[in-house]
Amino acid sequence: MSKHDTSMWTMSVFFRETLRIKEYNRLIAYKRVICAPYRKPAFSSMSSHADAFAGKLASERTTSDANRAISDQANVEFDPLPVYAERTAARQPNQKKLEVTLDKDGKPLVSFMIYGHEALSTNVGTILEGSGPLRGVVRLDSDAPNPIRSIVLTVRGDYLMGASTNPEGEKNYTFFNHTETLWSQDYGKPDNSSTDSRVTLLRSAYKGQLQGEYTWPISVTLPKEVEFTPAHESAPRTFPLPHSFNERFIRATISYTASIKFNRFGFLKEDYELSQPFGYYRVTYPPPFPPLRDVAYQEGTPLLGPSIDPYGWHSQEPIHIKGRIFKSVDFIAQCTLYISKPLAYKAGSFIPLYIRIESDNEQALDLLANPKSIHVRVRRQIIDHTQKHNLADNGTFRESLDYSQRAVWWASTEEHPTLNSRFFNGELHLKPGMKPNTELGHFKLSYSVMLYDFSAIGLEFQEQKFLQEFPIEICTFYAPGPRPKSIMPHDCSPDVPFGKFIVPDMEAFSKGFY
Repeated sequence: MSKHDTSMWTMSVFFRETLRIKEYNRLIAYKRVICAPYRKPAFSSMSSHADAFAGKLASERTTSDANRAISDQANVEFDPLPVYAERTAARQPNQKKLEVTLDKDGKPLVSFMIYGHEALSTNVGTILEGSGPLRGVVRLDSDAPNPIRSIVLTVRGDYLMGASTNPEGEKNYTFFNHTETLWSQDYGKPDNSSTDSRVTLLRSAYKGQLQGEYTWPISVTLPKEVEFTPAHESAPRTFPLPHSFNERFIRATISYTASIKFNRFGFLKEDYELSQPFGYYRVTYPPPFPPLRDVAYQEGTPLLGPSIDPYGWHSQEPIHIKGRIFKSVDFIAQCTLYISKPLAYKAGSFIPLYIRIESDNEQALDLLANPKSIHVRVRRQIIDHTQKHNLADNGTFRESLDYSQRAVWWASTEEHPTLNSRFFNGELHLKPGMKPNTELGHFKLSYSVMLYDFSAIGLEFQEQKFLQEFPIEICTFYAPGPRPKSIMPHDCSPDVPFGKFIVPDMEAFSKGFY
């Protein structure tokens, strides 16, 4: 190699290595800029800023999850992840303040405020199961010395059985009762403003009066289960803490109340009392979908029928229907109703249905196999026990029934009709706001899918009111995984206007329970 070639080769290597070093430095600088938010800071000041930034992001994420969750009442889909329940509870995002006051001379003397979930709380604060304790603040703002002996908080859950013709009235049951003293003279003189006076237990007893502004925070953890002894039973049973229930025309009520009492001393000194009702919203999920249904919802394809996906549908024995056509020709038909698994559905979603109708009488089959003739509804049943009127009476059970609107149907494209058979897909829509299944002693709220007589003109049946019943569960949240998508429009308007006692000419009709 000549000297010229050697010098040229040396220069090329030099320039190549220089370019490599510049490119390497550029990549390092780029990496530092891009990855800066994710690197661990070297100094404590940087660490505090990073922790604050991470906390803000985590709070925003938790708040987003909580906001997505509970808007069922507003017809918005929401689904909080159970894994994050404790984190959500710790940060308490999206709270709504509800306050009651006792005024004196146009100024609040005593106030009692509780926090509820913003999306669920309207007229009363509502606590979401798993979102943390019931929180609030009690405040006293007295311009003059006030003889307060103690301040007592009571939180309770009651099963109210409603009015009765019994002169003594129905008996009410308390299934949860929590009482605690927020402050007492034995605790010593409390500090002004927001100091929690319960930390001053080592102070000497205070015999004076309170003047100025004082606040006491409250925090009460609601239990997941309660022990309750039903009427005419000796041993208590364990039930999940029930969802709030209070509806017009239904005498049984499940209610929650938080109350505060300022016990005062001195001649003719009346106590101060304030109370606030609040709601409890249970968190219940359906089980996951069967595999083929899960795939159908993920890919947005039609659901497979029971002939292809037998594990995705639930059915009972086929129903045999006997009747007469136009009062002249007897016929026998057979129908099988299928309901999608699992038999638990979120309020505000829908229940996929499938029905097979068979008959050797082609005229009867044509009359039965009409979407408007197939009568399927959700029935809500409420059973509660009344107080016995005397020792010889064991008490009675009240039953309240109501129904959803009818399911909507269309001809199946998976199985084609034959001379003796017809196939239909259907959807039974559930309006948001339906209460979940609840049981507490002799109070029981349950749901069933009901198949009633076919309402076909020209057909008469042999004294059959309803043909089949499928107990189901109504949940407050969607199951993990894809969301089911309805393909049919629906109308949840009741058959009877609200508050009207008009009875339509039908066995089952909707009064608008949901």
